[in-house]
Formats: sequence, C-alpha cells, structure tokens
Amino acid sequence: MTTDRESIDPKLLSALEKTFGDYLADVAELLLTAGYPIGTTLVDFYGIEWTDTPKDLSDILDEGRLVFPCDVARRFGGGKGFEDLGLYWSAISGWNVGGTFDDTETTRWMNAGLTPDPRAVAEFFTEASTDILAAGHPDRRLYRRPGTDLPGLVKQLQAVVGLEYRSGKYRISDLRRDACWSKASRAILAEDTRTQITVTGGELKALQHLVDYYVARELGEDHLRGFAVSLVRDFQARAATKGAAVPLRANAQAYARQSRG
Repeated sequence: MTTDRESIDPKLLSALEKTFGDYLADVAELLLTAGYPIGTTLVDFYGIEWTDTPKDLSDILDEGRLVFPCDVARRFGGGKGFEDLGLYWSAISGWNVGGTFDDTETTRWMNAGLTPDPRAVAEFFTEASTDILAAGHPDRRLYRRPGTDLPGLVKQLQAVVGLEYRSGKYRISDLRRDACWSKASRAILAEDTRTQITVTGGELKALQHLVDYYVARELGEDHLRGFAVSLVRDFQARAATKGAAVPLRANAQAYARQSRG
C-alpha cells in the first residue's frame, strides 16, 4: 500500500531532502579528504511516503547514495578489488556499503541507527573498502516504518548536521573540486622523481581532448580546469623539445602553488 506523493507536505519533503543532503555532504567531505574519489551522488526521497514495509526489503530503494566509479572501486578491497562499490543510506535502516566483491554481490549494514555521526560513517566505509566482509553486519535492522513520523526524521537529521541549511548535496561538487586540487597540487609539488616514458603525439592530443570535453563539462574556466590544461601543455612542451627533465618553472607547478580560492 502506498500513498500519493502529493499527500506529503511539499515543505516537509523539501526539508527532508535539503537536511539529508547536508548530512550526505558531511560524510562525503570526510571521504574525499581521506582520498576516496566519489563519483555519482544521489538524493531521492521518491518512496519516502510508503506506509507499509514490503515483505522483500530489497524492493526498498535507498534515499541517499555515494557511488564510486568501477575503476576507482577496483583499487579497494585489499588487492582483490570491487566491480562496483557504493555507500547508501535508507530512511528506515540507515547506512550500508554494497558492491560486487570477488564476483559476489555483498551488502554490509552499519546498524548504528538512522543518523550516526558522519565520522563513524566514514570509518565504517573505510573498513568496508579494505575488507567488506569484516565491516558491519550482514543483516538489516529496521529503525522506523516507511511513511511514519517524517517530522521526527527531519529533527533527527537536523540534530546531526545542525539547523542551518548549507546547500545540501550540491555542496559535494565544491568539496570534490577542493579535494582534487589538494591531492593534485601536493603530488606535483612533493614528487620530483624523474621518470622517462614514451608518449605519442596522439596520446597527448587525446589527453587534451579529455580535458577540453570532459573536465570542462563541470569545471568551466575555474582554477582546477586551468591546472589540468597547464599540465597537458607542460607535457606537450616537453615532448616538443624531447626533454625528460621537469622544468623548474612549469605551468602546472605554478598552478599548484596557488591557493584554491
């Protein structure tokens, strides 16, 4: 049995999405800072109005998701790697980590209530990304029934993130850029080991196209895109002179020394 979406107060639904978006962003910030490149981010409260819990709990979709690209996920798992990996939040069961590990779909539940501290959630994910079978619990707990006490759920979320609205899940885009800038700039300034590799002209052009078309999609003309473009130009200039040494005044290094603001 379900109710119409219109039966929920739109202001209540908006408060749920915004407040949970901040909670999700708080968790994402900790993961990005720790070096986990988050891919897709979703906040979807479409099914929040359900009044009955389905017999098959797998039919209930998660309201919040932080999903990692497959090539990133394969770096985790203690060397075995995941085919896919995500951190999910359910409005009736709280947090879980799910993914295909060692050819087996695996879900582990945190079972720490609906709104544990973001630091505890980040620690749960870190443990799962190293050894998913050692993290959390295989069985799912239910902490509330779908469709019941939505104002109480809002208050729970507000208690963990604070009452001030801070741009919800949209804050994750800025957090992702800041984390990328920090990791890239530290790497290019800290590591000076000379490495000689052969790069074809076509490979350099392909890299330029990736920067132009993919990076530009979200970053426009900001500092992070400028950083990426400058690194490509440094590669191109080095290839033109056939020099292996990294120029002391490389464009990318100059970008890396700038503040991210």
